[in-house]
Amino acid sequence: MFRASLKVTACFLVAMSCVIAASGQSQEKKDQDTKDAQTDKGAQATITNVDATKGTVTVKMKDKEGKDKERVFRLTEQVRYFDSTGKAVKIDAFRSGHYVLIIEEQGTLKELRHHKNQDTKDNKDAADKKQADEKK
Repeated sequence: MFRASLKVTACFLVAMSCVIAASGQSQEKKDQDTKDAQTDKGAQATITNVDATKGTVTVKMKDKEGKDKERVFRLTEQVRYFDSTGKAVKIDAFRSGHYVLIIEEQGTLKELRHHKNQDTKDNKDAADKKQADEKK
């Protein structure tokens, strides 16, 4: 009798741990979806100038009417910088011509991210060099 109740209790605990694990994964998925949705709120732009000494970045982006507009953002300590994979980087990783995602709040730059579809001369040159090195 004791063994039967022990087996039932063990089965119950295993089932509950599976439910808890599944709900934890579900919450992680929701968190990732929320993060992705927040990222999608950014505006796409092309960097035209990065001036680390002045602490500014100049970008060309479209306004609400779809017209090209040049904007200058201050690079404060609160600004976070990410590459296209989401890895934190320094401002040095951004150059003129890079496609970026601008995330701003009330006109203040909060995040600067390399756009996932980065297709700049720097990337093409790096890819060409890598292919040439592999052929050697």
